[in-house]
Amino acid sequence: MAPVVGGGGALDVGGEASASIGRIRLDALNASVGAFDTRGAIPSVGSLMVTGLNLPGGPGIRIDSAVYEQATVQPYYDSLVAKIIAWAPTRDQAIERMLRALDEVVVEGIHTTVPLQKELLASEAFRSATMSTRTIEEILKARDERGKLT
Repeated sequence: MAPVVGGGGALDVGGEASASIGRIRLDALNASVGAFDTRGAIPSVGSLMVTGLNLPGGPGIRIDSAVYEQATVQPYYDSLVAKIIAWAPTRDQAIERMLRALDEVVVEGIHTTVPLQKELLASEAFRSATMSTRTIEEILKARDERGKLT
């Protein structure tokens, strides 16, 4: 069977190559690590410097980042620290892989969105794909009720 391309047409690669191309099924997640204090919804930018940095790696993890130790987070641009992409054969495996990757993230000197993203990925709403536009608000409210401001 030939791979299907945009518009539903078949891609003819011909010969032996077409026999070696099979159907690939993967799930992928993207976490944008932002310089943001989720305790008060305040950007963590300005004269703040990244004093320590460890970004995850390993199979099924890709990192896109231009941040380095001693970098200053500027208030003039997007506060993106890194993008973490995790992929795996199933959604559950991709979620677990992303959670492990987020556990490995260390950014010192600024606040990031990592704690909130870990809570979101671990939530039943995310796991069951029943999220709504209120899911983050509900997580933050539950966090406040527990007295957990991280």
